[in-house]
Amino acid sequence: MSKLRSRLAEQNGRLRRVFSDFSKLWQATGEFWRDEQRSRYEKQHLAMIGPSLQRLSSMLTQLTDSVSDAEKELSDEKCD
Repeated sequence: MSKLRSRLAEQNGRLRRVFSDFSKLWQATGEFWRDEQRSRYEKQHLAMIGPSLQRLSSMLTQLTDSVSDAEKELSDEKCD
């Protein structure tokens, strides 16, 4: 695996872990912060983070696959 592909995969995994940690912490705040202001804050500022990060993660996976395909093509051309 090339350095670029490795780095992309590493960062994608890191993104997922960090968001998972954040989600757990946010849920824990719900035990202490249960008012309308929390609900409004979540709807206005946090609701789209999960879906956006999911799309980003998917795109990073596609980019990693594209880099892999390009490296394979370039490698095949050198062998010809």
